[in-house]
Amino acid sequence: MTPENDNIDSKVLHVEDSAVWQIMVGNILKDKFGKDNVDLAKNYVDALSLVISNPYDFYFLDGKFPEHDGKEENLGIKLAKEIYEREGSYDKIIIVSASPNILKEAE
Repeated sequence: MTPENDNIDSKVLHVEDSAVWQIMVGNILKDKFGKDNVDLAKNYVDALSLVISNPYDFYFLDGKFPEHDGKEENLGIKLAKEIYEREGSYDKIIIVSASPNILKEAE
């Protein structure tokens, strides 16, 4: 565990649909950035709402939603567009995208 005073002073958005990974990754992010600096969105709809109303320094996104459809894809594009418009350039945006679902595919 990282001591509270060693937290990185940054605002983080964590987008994850899996309850298990919300807890696992969420705890790591909260240890590093502080629990008050990490927001969780369970889908792109929630993420878009949070991005519109909050500035974030880092984005940790689930790279593959299992029930990904055209509507979710469009929301993902809108999310990226909103982040870009806020920052003015992709050069300033830090996005980490990963998915635990690749483990299932490898079996």
